Amino acid sequence: MKIFSEIRSRCRALSEPRTPWPDDEVSAVVHSIANAWLAVLALATLAILSGCTDDVVCGEEVPPYIAARVEQSSAARAGSTYVEVYCVSDPLPGQLLARVSGDTLPGAQEAAGLPGLSTTFSDTQVIWQPGTGCVLEVTTDTGSSSALETVPGSFEVAAPGTVGLGDELTLSWTASSEADYYLVRGTIAGAQSEMSLDIAVDGNSITLGPSDVGLAGVLSGHVWAVSGPFPQTGSDGNVTGEGWGYFSVMYRVPATEFTVAIEDTARAASKVSRALAP
Repeated sequence: MKIFSEIRSRCRALSEPRTPWPDDEVSAVVHSIANAWLAVLALATLAILSGCTDDVVCGEEVPPYIAARVEQSSAARAGSTYVEVYCVSDPLPGQLLARVSGDTLPGAQEAAGLPGLSTTFSDTQVIWQPGTGCVLEVTTDTGSSSALETVPGSFEVAAPGTVGLGDELTLSWTASSEADYYLVRGTIAGAQSEMSLDIAVDGNSITLGPSDVGLAGVLSGHVWAVSGPFPQTGSDGNVTGEGWGYFSVMYRVPATEFTVAIEDTARAASKVSRALAP
């Protein structure tokens, strides 16, 4: 279908990074984002609903755009699964029926703040083990679409216990099987304010510079292993059928959590100096 590829190409152009990826010698960071998944929804929605332009030949219908993710976390004796599926089309979809690996998601509702429909599923019993294939099945007014991704394998994160404010901070982790990239998410809780980190990484480490950790406090967070294409790089979607889009499966375990104390050593030294002064 011609309109399918043309809309997809246009959305890819909209989502490509505005700056070149950094050299491997400088950093392992691929792209820093405030909320990767919702950012892609906004970009794709803009492209789909913007109407006919010189670079897009419009037909009677635009194939549905589908964005779906599975978040899988596991503990020693328990775990949890969160699934979210979003769909938008022009005209807007009248129905959205979704299943993931045989589990039917609740009836779809209008997505908050976005045109289209969404449905979510949260459970502590449905746990897919690493290496298990997750199958997404979506049915809309125009037909059925599907995608398949594998739950990434377990891995471990190494982090320093303490760093000085203004120093570099390096996080590293072992490779996760089936992972296409990693998401580093955390919060620096300071005495008066907070900073959030949400960074996609293509590799097994990340070095944060002084501007990334410009707040004394405690950095705590976790690393997700992600199976699936990363839309911000302009990669093709993996949802096929009577629709297109992106399906990803995210995985983490307690060993992927980290806590780092960020100390203002210069300020502490100044206090000690004043205390020792005659």
